[in-house]
Amino acid sequence: MFTAIGRSRGLSSSLLCFCIISVQTARVILLSQKDSDILSFQRHFLFIREWCLREINHILGSLAKMKKILLPTVMLGALTALNPAHAAGFFSYNYAEGGYTSVSDDKSDADGTGLYLKGSYDFMENLSVIASYASTDYDDTDVTRSGFSIGLGYHMPLAAQTDVLLSALLDNVTVEAGPGEEDDTGYTLGLGIRHGIDQNFEINGGLEYSSLFDDSSTAFNIGGRYHFDKSWSAGLNYTMMEDANAWTVSVRASF
Repeated sequence: MFTAIGRSRGLSSSLLCFCIISVQTARVILLSQKDSDILSFQRHFLFIREWCLREINHILGSLAKMKKILLPTVMLGALTALNPAHAAGFFSYNYAEGGYTSVSDDKSDADGTGLYLKGSYDFMENLSVIASYASTDYDDTDVTRSGFSIGLGYHMPLAAQTDVLLSALLDNVTVEAGPGEEDDTGYTLGLGIRHGIDQNFEINGGLEYSSLFDDSSTAFNIGGRYHFDKSWSAGLNYTMMEDANAWTVSVRASF
């Protein structure tokens, strides 16, 4: 497009110079001729003038059309580049993750350890499905807490290397204590943020509100993740709840 405009401008300048030279030449020739040839040269002069004006108007019209096409195109390209929805995301939300958790329950004065698996898949722009399974055994007791969660996550770029996260999960939890067992279904709502310090290191944090076993609780978590490359990373997170806290170490494979 720019090349075409440059060529049109060069052509119009050359044509204008040609027209001026042709008109001036015709005038000189006209003045130097005898009366018998004046009428013939007048016809040539008028022909050259009309042809030049016609060609200049044609070129100016073409340039005007190019500007009408070019301006919206440039504006659309600029808006697209500035629109976060069209920009490439800094983070990946397609991954499988596994980790180890250490829990300290202040209410029951018991500590526990467990493992968890988690997966996320972006099936639409900025929207992902999330699923996880976790199991924790508490020391010096016969209590085991296990359960799975499934739901949706929404992530939106807030800045070049910062995302805001929203999530809504359906939870099913089973607590086994000796011969007894209790299970319930509830939900968890989450609000979080991810920020990339550089290409390798990110920090994250958020709040979660859960409703389960006729009770509700709020948890705050903060952590960091180191990316070895685009596929593999390791994370460390700390979660603080009303009556407990937990440390989690994880390994993630992104794809």
